[in-house]
Amino acid sequence: MAEVGRVLCNKGVLVLTVLSGNVEEGLPAIQLFTRQMFEQVTQDWQPIEIKLHNDVGCTNRPDYHIWYGVFEE
Repeated sequence: MAEVGRVLCNKGVLVLTVLSGNVEEGLPAIQLFTRQMFEQVTQDWQPIEIKLHNDVGCTNRPDYHIWYGVFEE
């Protein structure tokens, strides 16, 4: 996130999406994010919009969701 902040233009906008689910039951090589983890990695950004969407095919698991956020520096 520090590198994103470094290279993003002044007043730039960050759009971030990550998988959400039970961190203890994640698939190998896939990092699942809780709401707290999502907020922690974006703590230096001002949220414009944050939504939780159902996973529509990335994993085909009904217990996975997608955190979607739009932020400004």
